Amino acid sequence: MKLSELTVAEVAALSDDKKAKIIFGDLTDDGGKGEFVILLGGRFAFLAERCEAAARLYLAGRVSYIIPSGGVAWEYEGGKMTEAEYMKKLAEAYVEMLKQVK
Repeated sequence: MKLSELTVAEVAALSDDKKAKIIFGDLTDDGGKGEFVILLGGRFAFLAERCEAAARLYLAGRVSYIIPSGGVAWEYEGGKMTEAEYMKKLAEAYVEMLKQVK
């Protein structure tokens, strides 16, 4: 099966280690800091997970900026919104939500 054929439920069921292995191969997170994280556009169903991960990096002080990208426009709340605009709103919401959890 191709990764692009996985459903949201199948991806959600994968362990964090398995997801990292799929994305990074044999690379591991060294826990370092960077200036920014880029959120790549993609299938709508997977953007929430990317935004949450970026928000966690931001709140942990590992990045100073979250940069969403993607120009595909979707119907959203009665209008059109690009991937980047949607991810900006979602990442901001995750930052605020995760601040409350701490």
